[in-house]
Amino acid sequence: MADATVNRTILASNNLREVSIIQDSASGTDNDADDTSNPGDTVLAPTEVRGVDKFGLQFIEVNNNACTVKVWGSLVEEPGATIGTNWTQIGDDISVTANGNAYKAISTTPLKWIAVTAKVASGTSRVKSYILGQES
Repeated sequence: MADATVNRTILASNNLREVSIIQDSASGTDNDADDTSNPGDTVLAPTEVRGVDKFGLQFIEVNNNACTVKVWGSLVEEPGATIGTNWTQIGDDISVTANGNAYKAISTTPLKWIAVTAKVASGTSRVKSYILGQES
């Protein structure tokens, strides 16, 4: 499976918990979202997150066009690089206003993989995504 390049940076560590940046698309290029169909364009490619039990995800729209973001999860060993049969949406759609931002916390759902897609009604949205995880 072609998964995302994962950049882990340890931010804090003690005997109980370790907090890491799991993926940060904003340190690379922004991700265009111009797909009007489901599930939309990939904002965060499928990323392995075993052993992480709490997530914070932030999405920032930087192209003056609102978008709808969806977070996907999978427990399948090799779910595939395309969001489809082996993926399940986690929670509700997340509306991000033009030049706005949104935050989602996931704290009770064990996952092996996480991915994020975004779609627009028309035009192109540009989304930066940040994900922070706390390891168990």
